[in-house]
Amino acid sequence: PGDDVLPARLGKSLMSAYEALQPPGRLGFLSILARQDVDLSTVRRSCQNLLAAEDDCRAAASLRARGALREALEPPSERIIGRLAQQPGGLRFLVAMRADLLSALAQRGPFAEAAPPSPSLSPPAAGSSAATAAAATAAAAAAEAGSVASPLAAEGGEAGEGEWGEGLRERWRALDGSLRRLLSTWFDQGLLKLEPLSWETSPAGLLG
Repeated sequence: PGDDVLPARLGKSLMSAYEALQPPGRLGFLSILARQDVDLSTVRRSCQNLLAAEDDCRAAASLRARGALREALEPPSERIIGRLAQQPGGLRFLVAMRADLLSALAQRGPFAEAAPPSPSLSPPAAGSSAATAAAATAAAAAAEAGSVASPLAAEGGEAGEGEWGEGLRERWRALDGSLRRLLSTWFDQGLLKLEPLSWETSPAGLLG
């Protein structure tokens, strides 16, 4: 498997570790995950290759360039979310994780005072989902231990200035957008299990 694959065992450990964290640790993990964005140099290069192929009317090269661009536009955070969705109970976990994220965005509940990890725990370069997930888990543990600074320190509740403050709320919103979009594609009629309704299969059978 490639370097960007999140191993099943790591995915299970990550989910267990996240669920055991308190709000500061959870928000630390989410902040690391939200910063895993696309590589702009790769996106720029893919766009140039596509435009060049279109200008030269090379159909095969254009199709390859479109595929490369689609791949470049998928942030590592979405690849991690996709791997987590494949775990047993993964969809339930992602729904709960999004609820934590929405709480942070709304500044209500315990997340209003939660904090992202220290700047010394910078995330790894994009491209390795396993390394990113491991770093996020470690950073979340550090956040829960208290070695953090509040992302909501600025006046009016907005994220403060600095590496973890500037634009952090927008990154949370972008991560929520990814979660909302991916969950909406997974929750459809294909997840429903249809069974015939009868006296035996309904709670009424208990009355018999």
